[in-house]
Amino acid sequence: MLRAVNDTAERALLRSFQLTVEVDPQYHPNIIGRNGAVISKIRKDHNVQIYFPERYSANDRVITITGHEKDTKAACPTTCTLTPPEGIFLN
Repeated sequence: MLRAVNDTAERALLRSFQLTVEVDPQYHPNIIGRNGAVISKIRKDHNVQIYFPERYSANDRVITITGHEKDTKAACPTTCTLTPPEGIFLN
């Protein structure tokens, strides 16, 4: 039983890798798509979650991609190609 709990905790930890990308909020709709179709496809294809900040918040440019490290890194270029280069801010 303890082994199963440890395995579950380890899997959850592996799925909690976060990658943040700063994108101008005016381009967020490009990533979301009509009725959420684009973001749903990215989430499904890469097995990640993508979180947008609250509109007009202090960090309204920061999009967070969460999942396994390799999946989040694969989803990032897909997400970034939906935004013109001037809309992406890299740290």
